[in-house]
Amino acid sequence: KIVSVVDPLTGDTVLRSPASGAGPSGVYVYESRPDSRLKHSIYAELKHSFGRPVLHVAYRFMTDDWGIDSHTADARLRWPIGAAFFVEPRLRYYMQNEADFYRSSLRADEPLPQYASSDFRLGSFDAVTAGVKLGATTSRGNEWSARLEYYMQSGDVPSGQIIGNQARREQYPDLNALIVQFGYKFRM
Repeated sequence: KIVSVVDPLTGDTVLRSPASGAGPSGVYVYESRPDSRLKHSIYAELKHSFGRPVLHVAYRFMTDDWGIDSHTADARLRWPIGAAFFVEPRLRYYMQNEADFYRSSLRADEPLPQYASSDFRLGSFDAVTAGVKLGATTSRGNEWSARLEYYMQSGDVPSGQIIGNQARREQYPDLNALIVQFGYKFRM
């Protein structure tokens, strides 16, 4: 993983001199992360039965020594259909702030920091997952399921890191994904 080195006024990537015929045309440095990461989290969950339907609600707060704090809220309602089938709608929300050493780019006129990464997974972003799962229990007590979910992620780069022309460019493109999952649980 690399971090681009940019002009301190324009925000444009500094071009390599002389330019090589292969690889990136700009100046870059390899990212550097701390060798260890200490995480702490608090998790709470509530399950409540409304007769046969069961509501599952969960919340998790996570913090680490990289400066990332995240919040996750998840809700599912398992609704039985007949004796064997069920449908389970789900909604999940996730939010995190960026790591202390997250940098979308590095200025050419500043010394290299000890740690720097432009990995979007260490940036500030929000994500929503909405979907539904359909499944059934077999006569032997096993369970098959099919899940269809839509994932939407949007993030941003801290305004203090945006330089010159970068303000006119998409710094953290949105991510949308359709997820299809099939599962089978064996009863032991």
